[in-house]
Amino acid sequence: MPQQTMLAALGVVALASIGAPAHAEEAPTPAGAWSLSGAVEANSDYRFRGVSLSDHDPQISASLTLAYRSGIYGNVWASNVQLDGGAVDAETDVALGWSGRLAGLELDVGSAYYLYPAKARFNYVEFYTKAARHLGRATLGVAVNYAPAQAALGDADNLYLSTFAEAPIGTMPVTVHGALGVEDGAFGDRKVDWRIGLRYDLGAGLGATVDYVDTARAGTPLARAGLLAGLSWGF
Repeated sequence: MPQQTMLAALGVVALASIGAPAHAEEAPTPAGAWSLSGAVEANSDYRFRGVSLSDHDPQISASLTLAYRSGIYGNVWASNVQLDGGAVDAETDVALGWSGRLAGLELDVGSAYYLYPAKARFNYVEFYTKAARHLGRATLGVAVNYAPAQAALGDADNLYLSTFAEAPIGTMPVTVHGALGVEDGAFGDRKVDWRIGLRYDLGAGLGATVDYVDTARAGTPLARAGLLAGLSWGF
C-alpha cells in the first residue's frame, strides 16, 4: 500500500479523535446518563464488504451497546461464520468508540477487535472513522477502516474506504440505501464492493430488508453477486 495513502487514512482517524475529549468532560454521572440498546438479526447470507463469511448460508447475529451521554460507547456483536473449511464457526466483535456531532457532522470514531474463538490466530484489530451529514431527509456519509500490520493479516495492513447513503421514499415506511467500498491490503487488491437495497419499517422495532450485493476484483466465488433478505429487531 502506498505510504501516502496509509498516512492519509491515519490522519482522518486522528482528526476525528480530537473532538472526543471535549465532549467526554462531563459532570458526575446522573441517573439516566447511561443507555443500553441491542438488536437481533437474521439474514440469508453473511456478507462482509461483499464477501460471504457464512459460505452463502443464513446468518444469525446479535449485538448490545452500552453508551454514556458524552458519546462514549462499548459494543459487543456476535454471529455465526463459516471460515477455514468450517473450522471457524463463530465470530465476536468488541468495539470501543465515541459518537457525536461536530461541525454539523455525525461522527463515529473507535476501534474494533475481531475475535474467532475457534482459531485465535485469526483475531485482528481495526480502527474506524465515520462521518455523515443530513441533507433534507437523506443521509450521506463516508468511512475509513484501517487495520495495521499484524500476524493475523500476514504482517500486512489493510485499508477500506467507503461511502454510503440512505433516504426515505415519500411518506411510506420504506427507506432506500446504498454503499460503495474500495479495499486494498491484506484483504484485497483494489477490491470494490457495492450494495443497494430497501428497508421496510414494520413497527415495534422490527424491520425487513432486501439488498443486491456485488463485487469486482474480489477473486473468490464467495463474492459473487446475489440478493440478500433480512429481518431485524432492535430496542
